[in-house]
Amino acid sequence: MFKLFLRGREGRHVQLWLNGQKTVDYTEPDATIPQEGVFGLQIHQGAASEAWYKDITIVDRKGH
Repeated sequence: MFKLFLRGREGRHVQLWLNGQKTVDYTEPDATIPQEGVFGLQIHQGAASEAWYKDITIVDRKGH
């Protein structure tokens, strides 16, 4: 089990934490890339495998 936290608050700046450890701190320099969209959970190409997801909660915390 893991805990994932994603924050994208400051324009094109996004941060990602996995189990309490920051793993991504990125600012997108290309102003032509949309700031809205979707996100997905996936398995990358390789040996046959599967992923199971349970109790996923998405919370919009605008202003926090």
